[in-house]
This record gives sequence, structure tokens and C-alpha cells, in this order.
Amino acid sequence: MVSIVPQVGGRRLREARQGAGARPPCPASGRPPRSGRPPARTLPRRPRSSAAPIVVGGLIVVVLLVAALALVVLTRRDRGETAKAAPATSASHGSASAYRPEPTGIQEPSSYSDGSVGRLAAQLRARDLRTRTAAAQALTAMGPQASEAIPALLEAMAKPNVEIELSRALTRTLKAIGPAAVPNLVAALRTSGPRGRFQAAMALATLGPTAAGAVQPLIAALESDADSSVRTGAATALGSIGPSASAALPALRKAVGNPNEKLSGDPQRAELRVRAQMAIDQIKGILGR
Repeated sequence: MVSIVPQVGGRRLREARQGAGARPPCPASGRPPRSGRPPARTLPRRPRSSAAPIVVGGLIVVVLLVAALALVVLTRRDRGETAKAAPATSASHGSASAYRPEPTGIQEPSSYSDGSVGRLAAQLRARDLRTRTAAAQALTAMGPQASEAIPALLEAMAKPNVEIELSRALTRTLKAIGPAAVPNLVAALRTSGPRGRFQAAMALATLGPTAAGAVQPLIAALESDADSSVRTGAATALGSIGPSASAALPALRKAVGNPNEKLSGDPQRAELRVRAQMAIDQIKGILGR
């Protein structure tokens, strides 16, 4: 037989322990509460830390500062490279040009008989494109009266990277001056740099039949100039002169060469062939000028 004394003792011991921490019985029913556990304590909430937004904001500020500094460094470097690449400017006539022009070999007049022509010629060296273009347009309106400005016009045309708008305005000015521009254009065709010679040939082309006095210099340029663009310009000018340039037909036929020869690997030579053939047709009256 199993003794129940230890079990009873253990039960009483448990009851005694529970009674020590138990709530008093309910006065109405005399029953103890259902649970003898003490009520759970609620821990106070810790305040949220405000350090995280500050750290994030600081990082954003640092990134923006680094980006701004890098932009400043790159901008200064680009400006320095641009300044090194730009050629020396000319300080004559109180206004420096953006690029040094090629020498044209044409001497400007020491003084102008018409002061307005001299002022407009000086404005052709201004930095501002609108000022230079406006000066060329004003000289165009003056016509042959602006012939003293031809050296300045040719100098402006001989500048590297001359703007298309200005180049067209200068060409119109020379055309408005007319035959009076031919001697200076011929001199530029002989003594200028490659770009100046090309511009002189194209200016003669705009004069058309009035440039008949330049046929022989144009033939010489077509036959012997070292620059292919100058030779092409000379062929174009001879075609624009028309029948008065018939003396250039042998040189133009030589420039055309063998029409069956393929020139796919030499685009400059191919362009010269096309221009020379067009000039032949213009001189013969086959192709309208």
C-alpha cells in the first residue's frame, strides 16, 4: 500500500505557499480570485532617439558639398584648357579678334578717305559676332564705296573657324563692291594662307563674269596650288566667270582626268573632278551659270 502522507503534506505545502501570495477571498462569495498571479507591470516607453534624422541630414549635406566642389574643379579645368587652346588675339584697332587670321599679304590703307568705312572695317575685328556681321552688312549697303575695306574683309574671311553667317555676309559685301574687289582678291589668291586663298577663289566665284580679269591667276591656282580645296575653288570661280574663261578649258580638262578612273578612295580629288567638269559645261554654255 502506497502512503499518501507525503502527497497530503505536499499539497498542504503548496496551498500554504499559494495562500501567502494569494489575494483575499471575495467578500460576497468567499471564493478566492481565479488567478493568484500579481498584475503585470507596464514598463514606461523609452522616448525615440532623434539622432538618426540628424545623421542622415548630415550625410546629404556632405554629398552635396563634394558634388559642388567637383563641379567647380571640372569647370576651372575646362576653362584652363580652352584658354590654352585659343590662339593669341590681335590688339590692333582697339579690338582683339577671337582668332589670329592667316596673313593675306594685302596691306591695309594707313588712313581711309571715308571715315565711316574705316570705322566699319575696324568693327570687323570685334569679338562679338553680331557686331562683325552688322559691320559687313553696312559695308554691303555702301557698295563700291566700301572698296577700301577689302583688306579688312579678306582678313575676316581668312580667320580659322569663321562663322557661316559672317562668311556669307562678307561674300555679299565683296559682291556688292564689284570689280573693284578683283585686284585685292587676286593678290590674296597668290599670297594668303590656304584658307585665305580658298576664300579669295570663292569670292571671285560670287563676282561671276565681272571677275574676268582673274582668269589667269585662277588657272595658275588650278594647275599648281598645293591645297586641293584651293584648286577646287579656282575651278568653281572659272565656271562662274563663264565664256570669258575659255582659256581655262585645257587646265580644266586636265583636272577632270580620266572619267573612267575610280576615285572612291580620294574624295577631294573626286570633288575637284566634279567641279572642273561643271566649269567646262558652264564655259561652253551647256550648264547655266
